Amino acid sequence: MGIRAGQIRQFTWYGKEFDPTSDIDLTLRISAPGQNGIIILENTANGNGTIHTKGNRELAGFDGGAFSCNWTQKPVEFLQTKAAAGIPGPVTITLIDGTTYRGSLAPEGAIEASTGAGTVTCAGRGQKLEQV
Repeated sequence: MGIRAGQIRQFTWYGKEFDPTSDIDLTLRISAPGQNGIIILENTANGNGTIHTKGNRELAGFDGGAFSCNWTQKPVEFLQTKAAAGIPGPVTITLIDGTTYRGSLAPEGAIEASTGAGTVTCAGRGQKLEQV
């Protein structure tokens, strides 16, 4: 059956390697091969009971990024600078079993640092995140 869950082996973004925390629970929003973004479907009932499906395109990416923070390398400032620029950068995520995802994502939402946990957390969104 193989490995079904586990740590992130390697995470690089904008050419910089980040050290995922041991308890990271990264939620991936993976785009279909050759597609930009992901399609979210919403199904409702018509008046006669038949199905009516509406599709919306959303960006690919990840939520729940939690990385060990080496304060001397200024990871918070690095990510905030990238977020302020609004330009997606290359990301590579390798899972414990060797499965790899690649894309070009920009930081999204709050970039937060926890001094008690020694971590920086963030999310990323972009046009594609696909398995290679």
